[in-house]
Amino acid sequence: MGDPNLSFTPPATDNYVFVFDALDQRKVTVQPAQQKITTKVKVHYQPRAGDTKDWNLWIWPDGMGGQVKNFTGTDEFGKVADLELDGDYNKVGFIVRTDNWADKDGGDRFINDIWYGHNEVWIKQETIRFTQVILTEQHLRKHLILLRSNSIITVMI
Repeated sequence: MGDPNLSFTPPATDNYVFVFDALDQRKVTVQPAQQKITTKVKVHYQPRAGDTKDWNLWIWPDGMGGQVKNFTGTDEFGKVADLELDGDYNKVGFIVRTDNWADKDGGDRFINDIWYGHNEVWIKQETIRFTQVILTEQHLRKHLILLRSNSIITVMI
């Protein structure tokens, strides 16, 4: 029988994927990452009716430096920004603001529990709270997670 406390310390320059077996929590497969690892976040922002300011986002992975990201389109809710950050992050901070920090809508907000490198949030102007999607069926299908009939999966939406 193998060592139950086996450890794995990869070189700091390598990226690895850890695959956990849903039916046997002791079974973990470690393999080198085959593609660039990124964290994707979609931000929906609804300004007040008549607000014509050119809003954008200041976004940063928790504990790291930030950068400006512009809204990339609109939907029925309002402005939309499809963001992609290099690396795998569980927590990303953001501030809705205008250029040169002339105006900002609220303070630091954080998107927590980013699952499989994807998350989506909806924010209404001048509200502190926002709606966050933890995991959707679309994300499950996109990542080709196969569920067996005797598996139990808990999804938080």
